Amino acid sequence: MDNPRSQPPIRRRLGGYRPEDVELRLGELYQTIDRLQGEIEGFRARDAEREAELRRLSAEREAAIAAPERLADEVEEEARRRAGDAARGDLEQLEKLRSDLVGRLREAVHDVAAAIERVERGESPIPEPEPAAPETRPDTVAVAVDAGPFGDVLAVARFESALLALPVVADSYIRRVSGDRAMVEVTVPVGASLIDSMREWLSYSFEVESAEFGHVRIVLTSGARAR
Repeated sequence: MDNPRSQPPIRRRLGGYRPEDVELRLGELYQTIDRLQGEIEGFRARDAEREAELRRLSAEREAAIAAPERLADEVEEEARRRAGDAARGDLEQLEKLRSDLVGRLREAVHDVAAAIERVERGESPIPEPEPAAPETRPDTVAVAVDAGPFGDVLAVARFESALLALPVVADSYIRRVSGDRAMVEVTVPVGASLIDSMREWLSYSFEVESAEFGHVRIVLTSGARAR
């Protein structure tokens, strides 16, 4: 940036300033001031964006911290309401559901807190990806089972337990519950037919709306039936 003070004054030979020289010099000074003002506004805008991002991440962290306890209380309240006529197995299923929900939400709290720490250090909130491990052929595959309708959370827990009991299912957990439907993720061996196993062993009547790799959507047409 030019320093106006370092430039010699422009004078006429017989003394005094020429008006056109003064106007030229003032114009240069105004341009310099405008440029500096633009840079200042740019710095302010970036600072405002940073503050907004920090406030957003802080709000998400607070909400995530409160969510596990709130959901746990809701599940416990549902368990107490049904304790009078629920079987012991039903209560164990609710406790498993509660444990799964709290565990996943605590992981989310940890991820949000780590993102805030990275932003405060001036880093990107998204961590750098780790180097890819050598590609290996998996022995199992995760399949999301989108099912419904369900009457309540306990019915979802019963359905998840029924899926886990299938011969081809190695693991399962409830990914989410929305309205009267739920998404349950199961782990099955590569090449295994989950739908065939469900039709043979599952004590529910259902219709398949769609089926593709890694995702199945079904509609339950009746509850558990005696076998």
